[in-house]
Amino acid sequence: MNERRSDRIFTGLGVGYVALTLAGVVFASSIHGGSLSDSDAKIAVQIAHPVSSSNWVGLYLEMLAVGCFLAFAGWATRKLGEGVLAQIARAIAGAWAAVTVASLGLMGGIAYTEGRGLTVPVDRALDAVNKGMYIGTWFLGAFFLLAVGAQAVKVLRRGLGWSAIAVAVISLAATPSIDSFGELSVFLFFIWIVAASIALAHGRGEPAVVAAVQHA
Repeated sequence: MNERRSDRIFTGLGVGYVALTLAGVVFASSIHGGSLSDSDAKIAVQIAHPVSSSNWVGLYLEMLAVGCFLAFAGWATRKLGEGVLAQIARAIAGAWAAVTVASLGLMGGIAYTEGRGLTVPVDRALDAVNKGMYIGTWFLGAFFLLAVGAQAVKVLRRGLGWSAIAVAVISLAATPSIDSFGELSVFLFFIWIVAASIALAHGRGEPAVVAAVQHA
């Protein structure tokens, strides 16, 4: 497979990660929509009946999205040159994927027990654990952007690099606002992934730039 075709595939995987995640959230809206501040009565109504089939479709799509992100992360870090920063970025991407899969798995477990005897206190406890893992992915996503952003700046892809660092800083600053700006910062992460997927596929010759920097 030539590099141009490979780049197109990985660009599609980067964009696909965002598309599959958003589609998954839409399909699984009823199990994504809960909040830790919901009243006991509201939770009791929600867990009284089994979830619809569309929720399982949504979770399936979100699991597929994790694989797309891992492929994108490996490709992006290779395009920006190997080295310590690339290794760090890939390690963080792996950690992000592991926590995300665990969170989605727990979400699926909670959903499976709805309508099958799940109680309000148990649902609250499990949902709190899942929320904690979800917020943990915000930090891991920011750390990934910091590493890959530093990589891009190092090889003179300054627009790509500084935008990644800016999104990471905004995400870290917004995380304490869990139910407002914290959630919105996730969309900045999505926007950067799409932009980076396109930019890396159509950018100037990264290998030559990397070689020039490494021998400078």
